[in-house]
Formats: sequence, structure tokens, C-alpha cells
Amino acid sequence: TEDQTGEQFVDFCFDNNGEEPPADIVAHGFQDGKTQWENASGTGIGMAYHAQILREHYGGTLTLEYRTDELGNKIPGARARLRLPIAA
Repeated sequence: TEDQTGEQFVDFCFDNNGEEPPADIVAHGFQDGKTQWENASGTGIGMAYHAQILREHYGGTLTLEYRTDELGNKIPGARARLRLPIAA
């Protein structure tokens, strides 16, 4: 795929049709301590750590978003998107 700047990249999307993440997790999920769900265990730094590695070592991004259907309507679950640039 090509973005508006002409950079080429590949997206890997991982969908979950289960519990929808809270809005603050979607908005701030890749900041330290922000991914700790109410009933989850852990420190909440895992997603931030992985996003940092992708950004610093591979020039990629990791995002979390709500799932949508073909018409753009929100459907249950979430999508994690891993985007990596294609080397020239």
C-alpha cells in the first residue's frame, strides 16, 4: 500500500471479535501504563514497549482501533494494525 506521501508500506491486521477495548485504551494504548484493563494483570507497558521497538528499529507503527464493517460502521471487537515500511 502507498500513503499520501508516496511511501510504500505493508499492513498486518489482527482482529478480535471479542470484548471491545475502552476508548482510553484505543486513544492512549501505546503510552506506558495505559494498557492495563480493569480486570487484567500486568504492568500495562507491553504495548508501549513493542510500539517503541517497531518505531525505533524498523520505522514501523503499531495502532489499536475499533473494527468496522465495509460501510464504516463500528462492529464488536478491536483491530491491532502493524505497519512496516517497504525498503526501496
